[in-house]
Amino acid sequence: MHASSSKREDAIVPEKCRYVNVAHEIFKNPRVHTGAGYYRRENDLSISLPNFSTKLRIGDRIHVMGYADATIKSTIIEYGHYNVNCLDNELHRIQAEKYKLQQMLLVFEEERERERKQKEEEEEARRVRAKRKAEDDAAAERAKQIKLEQDSKKVVSMGCGGSSTIILYENGTWACTAGLTKLLYNKLNGRQKSLPSPTYVSVGSQDRYYVHFADGKSEWVGCEAMSKDLKSSSRAVKTIAFGERWDSYFVVFTDGGYSFNNIPYVLSDLIQNKRKSKGDLECVSLGPNGEYFMSAKNGRSWWGGMNADDLARINTVQNDIVYMDFGDNGAYLARYT
Repeated sequence: MHASSSKREDAIVPEKCRYVNVAHEIFKNPRVHTGAGYYRRENDLSISLPNFSTKLRIGDRIHVMGYADATIKSTIIEYGHYNVNCLDNELHRIQAEKYKLQQMLLVFEEERERERKQKEEEEEARRVRAKRKAEDDAAAERAKQIKLEQDSKKVVSMGCGGSSTIILYENGTWACTAGLTKLLYNKLNGRQKSLPSPTYVSVGSQDRYYVHFADGKSEWVGCEAMSKDLKSSSRAVKTIAFGERWDSYFVVFTDGGYSFNNIPYVLSDLIQNKRKSKGDLECVSLGPNGEYFMSAKNGRSWWGGMNADDLARINTVQNDIVYMDFGDNGAYLARYT
């Protein structure tokens, strides 16, 4: 064992080790001579830390006299004699990065939301086009069937309502498209030829209908107010129309009189101001979306409540229109000379 030539406080000082047996004990347990050649370093680092104001960054390597080399893992403010003030700068940098990331995320979310809405709008437009095409195809098929029937037989009554159209012929037969209310279908289907044939029919939405037979009898499904009007009057029915709501109807009698309830305001105003005292109505039709048609015995007709495209088509033959009726989804039929 060689004695240290320096005066460091953590070295073994020979002159303080007077006995050989003490030296043996030191080799067994160096701590036995604490205070007599071996000293503990105080925990207060401020007595030996250098005093400087250099700002250190995380990751810098430093060497402090009397200490081993070290890597800065974190920065501190005013610890002992250090004046390392990097924490605020690092925090500001992190916050700035966080703000940038938040803005990028916001832009991304906005773009994704725009794409989602665009896809929804495109899908809705596709559904609308498909629905419109199906309606147009159904209307074309309906018109085709009606034309075929009209070409071969004389029509005595024709009604359009709900999703169906029905035709009565002079010979007592009848035809309809799909969607006819089951009650009316069962009433007419398989009817014996010996029984009076139907001479007038009207159909509406919500399974409402009215049918009149050659023997003068009638059957119907409608609101209570309409039933009361029909039962309380001795006048014969000319036409009946079913409107938008369950209690919406219009009855025209053969003498030109009428009875109605809950009809479109435009039609009500037209009747009250122009036809109130006339008593010369020939026919009134109502649709499920505010459509109406009215004709008088003098040959004049009025209609409305239809969309612009349908009105434009009807106006091309407006002087020849004699009858109109309306079904669901914008369907209508027009009879003209």
